[in-house]
Amino acid sequence: MFEPIIIQNSTEKETKSLDFYEQFRRRYSDEVPPPQVVLSVNGQMVSTRQNIFGITGKAKAGKSFAMSLIIAAVLQKGEFQGVISSYLPKGMDKVILFDTEQSTYHISVILDRIKKLGTTEYQMENLITYSFDTIKSKLRREYFEDIIKQTQGVGLVLIDGLADLVGSINDEESSANMLDDLRAFATSLNISIGYVLHQNPSDNLKMRGHLGSIATNKSESVFQVITSKENKSVKLVEFLDTRNKQPDNFAFEILENGLPEIVEYDFGTKTKERKLSKKDTLLKVSLEILNECFSNENQTVGISYGELLSKVKRAYLKINNDTLGDNYAKDFIKECVETSKIGFEPISKRYYLCEFTL
Repeated sequence: MFEPIIIQNSTEKETKSLDFYEQFRRRYSDEVPPPQVVLSVNGQMVSTRQNIFGITGKAKAGKSFAMSLIIAAVLQKGEFQGVISSYLPKGMDKVILFDTEQSTYHISVILDRIKKLGTTEYQMENLITYSFDTIKSKLRREYFEDIIKQTQGVGLVLIDGLADLVGSINDEESSANMLDDLRAFATSLNISIGYVLHQNPSDNLKMRGHLGSIATNKSESVFQVITSKENKSVKLVEFLDTRNKQPDNFAFEILENGLPEIVEYDFGTKTKERKLSKKDTLLKVSLEILNECFSNENQTVGISYGELLSKVKRAYLKINNDTLGDNYAKDFIKECVETSKIGFEPISKRYYLCEFTL
């Protein structure tokens, strides 16, 4: 049980000034930009930079196949199989995969699967994979820290086997330290960290041990992979917890060729129609976005590119209750200029709203 520190005398604990604690203070007036989205599902953000997320499920439930879909989506950029999307900017788009459970052969199978999901050889160069199955837990954690701190241009880190980085999943102190470290790494290095952790054998929802309980509380999102009762080759991905808007669940089938493919599935109400892509949504509400962006602007003055970029993202968030990445916003501005919805004055380098009809 946590015991508060009681100061007996000035020699036991030095009192820090309030100036020291200013670095941790947060005010309502602080301008905090929307986080850069690393991974979205059905148009809703699942993973953002400076956060961690979890993948859970029973043994052999299909977690590695789900992870393969995620990695392929991040490497390929854009909308993947109509459901998963990722748009990491160039230079901040490397993926590091740490595997602590499988043999070298089985890791090669996973890498081959990611390649066969449509990932080019050039894109595969952005995937850096390490096998730690024969390394002791203490060294795994040390190596993990060394690697992520020294690798430049990382967007996503995945740990297939979080339990193998701690001495015991029921050691509360060790588990808390591990999750604190992951959150600290994600924040200080501006990356997203995902982990795989098994569920309790007798509980469909909870991840194992104190480690699982703490991980759930610390994670931006947690989703589980389970096998469909009707068809064992179909795997269901269900979101258990998220700090964001709840994404729709989805399903994938492991085909005869061993590749996972996202499929339609009735989750108990009705088969959900596939949502519009974010690009289609942007075009659908483009007039609303532009009117929102230029509503308070004097058309003789115009606005700068940086202002316009921020306004587009804020307008999209207001209209759709969803964040918009820089790449989407930039492509939207470019298309609006090319279709004469927005005018650009090259001398002043400012943008104006044109008269147009959709």
